[in-house]
Amino acid sequence: MGVLHPHLFIAGMLSAGEMIKVGHKLRFLCGAEYKLDGSEEIECLPTGQWSATFPTCSVNTCEIGVLHPHLFIAGMQSAGKAIKAGQKLRFLCGANYELDGSEEIECLQSGQWSATFPTCSGTFT
Repeated sequence: MGVLHPHLFIAGMLSAGEMIKVGHKLRFLCGAEYKLDGSEEIECLPTGQWSATFPTCSVNTCEIGVLHPHLFIAGMQSAGKAIKAGQKLRFLCGANYELDGSEEIECLQSGQWSATFPTCSGTFT
């Protein structure tokens, strides 16, 4: 079966030494703070091969989508950098614009943000 990723867990595994029969399925899941990369379920085929390669686990990261045109992220080093669980983003708006929404959001262990990204609205005086 090979070496499994350290945070990968298998449901449907047989006892040590027990033969895996055709049609037997294995389901995979990853530990907390990790997401599954690959097939969630694989099956033993009549050829004696698995229907897909064993998956791996990677650290959950949060994606930064398209920002409102006047919205900026304070202290952001590079746009393509992955944001890991526990990291926070602080927002500000350009001149003559006011922040609508959360000033600070956090990347959660699930790979989701703690709140939606804010927007900026024009202040007209």
